[in-house]
Amino acid sequence: MKNWLKIKPNHAPALCELGAVYFQNGRKAAAEKLFRSAVHISPELGRPYYCLGIFQASQLTEKYLWNDQTQSYLFFLYPEKEMRSADIMSSQLDGQWMVDLHGLQPVFRGDRIDKTLKTIEATCFVDKGLAGFAEPGKGPDLARYGTFPPEVNIVAMTYMYHGRRKLGLEIARRNMENIILGQGLGWDMPNLIRCDTGARTYGADYYQNMVLWGLQAALAGENLSGPCQGGGLVERMLTAGAKPVGQWPEVKATAAN
Repeated sequence: MKNWLKIKPNHAPALCELGAVYFQNGRKAAAEKLFRSAVHISPELGRPYYCLGIFQASQLTEKYLWNDQTQSYLFFLYPEKEMRSADIMSSQLDGQWMVDLHGLQPVFRGDRIDKTLKTIEATCFVDKGLAGFAEPGKGPDLARYGTFPPEVNIVAMTYMYHGRRKLGLEIARRNMENIILGQGLGWDMPNLIRCDTGARTYGADYYQNMVLWGLQAALAGENLSGPCQGGGLVERMLTAGAKPVGQWPEVKATAAN
């Protein structure tokens, strides 16, 4: 499925014949906000050509892809072939996490963020954290696709940023408990796992799992700069790592750490 939006210059936005996928639209809108922020901070970067598909991704997503029946976004819409999918993807708000982590304005409507998070909780919440997809009326897809562990942590952080700290922490705990204690994959993290058994189905040594380090900021309700401040996680890690092993400080088992 093509994840493209086609916008005709000097014309009103039109959903293209090739369709649109909200997962990509949210990320595109977030990417533009991140770039605009960088240009604002560093004017010497200049202002390159903006793809209108990125510029208007949020607008098109809200206009065409919101699904009142599921209270979430359509997985995809393909008008030319009269195809659509209402499957509920647990990581559909990835673009929102991107801007939350960087302290920028939302890329989705605020009321729909809350509704979508409630839908994801009701349909995708499982013993291993979150299923990657759920079919409306039938429940989570446990084995056919499974789930994507780093995305589970991203969704967990999204809950934290939007007032559901306890739920977000529980999702992350279930995910990491399976990977580390259940599967023994702490040094060889997977790309995909089954949601019923937790077993790896694809991928090894997958570095997107390092998004786990963003949990410190999300738990504190801060953007990514928070742990980088004096006395924050980054400084504490560097200070501790510079000492001989026998002098490492004791780590207290609290949510903040």
